[in-house]
Amino acid sequence: MIDADTHVIESETTWDFLEGKDKLFRPDFIKGESRFTRGWTIGGHFVWGDRGNDDLPWSVREMTDPDTRIKFMNDLGVDVQIIYPSVLVTPFTTDTAIQVALCRAYNRFMANATRQHRKRLRWAVAVPTLNIDEAIDEIIYGHANGASAVMLRGIETNCNIYDECLFPLFEKSQDLNLAICIHSGNGNKEIVDALGDDFYSAFVLPVVSAFNGLLNKKIPSIFPKLRWGFIEAGAMWVPMLIREMNRRFDKLGGGEILREDSVVSDQNFFITTRTDNDLPYILKWSSPHNLIIGTDFGHEDVQSEIDALEKLRTKETIGSEVIDNILISNPRNLYAI
Repeated sequence: MIDADTHVIESETTWDFLEGKDKLFRPDFIKGESRFTRGWTIGGHFVWGDRGNDDLPWSVREMTDPDTRIKFMNDLGVDVQIIYPSVLVTPFTTDTAIQVALCRAYNRFMANATRQHRKRLRWAVAVPTLNIDEAIDEIIYGHANGASAVMLRGIETNCNIYDECLFPLFEKSQDLNLAICIHSGNGNKEIVDALGDDFYSAFVLPVVSAFNGLLNKKIPSIFPKLRWGFIEAGAMWVPMLIREMNRRFDKLGGGEILREDSVVSDQNFFITTRTDNDLPYILKWSSPHNLIIGTDFGHEDVQSEIDALEKLRTKETIGSEVIDNILISNPRNLYAI
């Protein structure tokens, strides 16, 4: 089984991979007991850092002991994890040099942490979208060092997912057969600050917005071989959004009516579902070949369900073939495993 969404908690060891002048931007750790008081000072600003799941050893959460992480995977019946960052899904900086430095250090840390277990510990590249040339270099580095995807936040620091400034990243990812995965998160500090403690609007809804924007702007047709993942936002919104888009197209024009039973697969879209989602209903709007599932392993929040894959196995409302697709075939296709 493939766990399509897991996490590492960035630590001092992560930033040990800062090199040269990048060391000037090393975050300062702020000790705290909660996810809102524990974090980092980055560029003079506090950025909260998730504690993660306290049932897991720190060395597992922080990826400093990958062998023990593999043992936890074995106990859960998981063959492969796809690993995403934690701090780097937030609006951690608006400074180009800092963004480049921290993404570069994170990617080198992940390449080192997973190098003995490349077949089982796969990861998503963090890209500094404020410097597209550097972002492309990181994509190339990640591809050569065990990455299976390029991670973007639902809204990037200075642009939307469908803006042309990101097209070079899409083209390079397509050329290297890496998926673009839009993870729950937000790179725009002004939006996050304005929304305050409304974390659903700040971090989850941008994934939905990205799906809408990519479809509306017909971006997948420009990159027909590129695969897109929409990660850690559930899937119950998919029918609503497709129906709403068709309603707009019908009444206002601007696009062809979408085929509701195939639009997700037609765009090479893959969406993480959850065990409490109404899968029979969602499957009317999404091909059985385009849903995946993750546990949020490493984190402990409303999205986390460490035994989600095993729970899905017991679902009686969908067939065993569909379950196998969600657990094995679909994530294998998204992440080219």
